[in-house]
Amino acid sequence: YNVDEPQLVTKQRSIYSYDVKRNRKEIVSYKKDGSVSGRSVFTFDSQGNITEFAAYDAHGSVTFRLVHRYDDRGNNNETLSYKHDGTVVSRSISSFDENGNNTEKNVYKGDGSLDYKVLNKYDANGKKIEENFYNVAGKLDEKRIYRF
Repeated sequence: YNVDEPQLVTKQRSIYSYDVKRNRKEIVSYKKDGSVSGRSVFTFDSQGNITEFAAYDAHGSVTFRLVHRYDDRGNNNETLSYKHDGTVVSRSISSFDENGNNTEKNVYKGDGSLDYKVLNKYDANGKKIEENFYNVAGKLDEKRIYRF
């Protein structure tokens, strides 16, 4: 089915399309004059996990693409980001504990070098209580603490 959601502030509009499992499969955005300004397409696997996101310009050319991969338990353990020409912009690899909590994420630049690392901590109820961001030298750059 389709949902038409007008953008009142910009006087643009977008039409959202969904598959039978209610997964958003496409967004088509229109300019004020009614011409297409861009399109986003979502692809899902049989478990309902998003496997690819692609953004297109008004001429139908790819501007950006994300590819998601999952482990046997359905955790998004790898994401690749591509530029319009297919060049890899970044790659992230995530690790999960036995409860499915994302404990570590390593983000790499397009050339394969490490950009940054995130280590997460969780409480006994599985709520994230801490995020630690490390630079390529292994130095802690930022710490976020969550309280409930």
